[in-house]
Amino acid sequence: MAYLALNFETETEQACAAMRHEVEAAFTPREWLVIRLAGSDAPGDQSATGRISRFFRTIFDLRVPNPLADPRLEMLRQAAARLWKNERTLDGDFAQRLRDHGFSICQLSLLSSWIALQR
Repeated sequence: MAYLALNFETETEQACAAMRHEVEAAFTPREWLVIRLAGSDAPGDQSATGRISRFFRTIFDLRVPNPLADPRLEMLRQAAARLWKNERTLDGDFAQRLRDHGFSICQLSLLSSWIALQR
């Protein structure tokens, strides 16, 4: 009888390391930071700032984050915040705006999958 020595742990670790590298390379470190921080955004942070909403925010002293200066990062923050708030997928119009800002469909899929795993 022949014996074949396979080291599955080493092969698995190498495969996981390669996948981890691919996932990390999909977004820049700054983009990953924006994605992680979007999880702490309040649900009302996505809404427009009208007079009534500003009034209630002033009365109740609610924190309102300023939009990011980079429009690409701001779109990523908004998408990640929606996904962190239990939204399973992004609607077609929002996904199209993300693609217009330079994000690929693969990146959007990775973003939704990664956030779903983190919740």
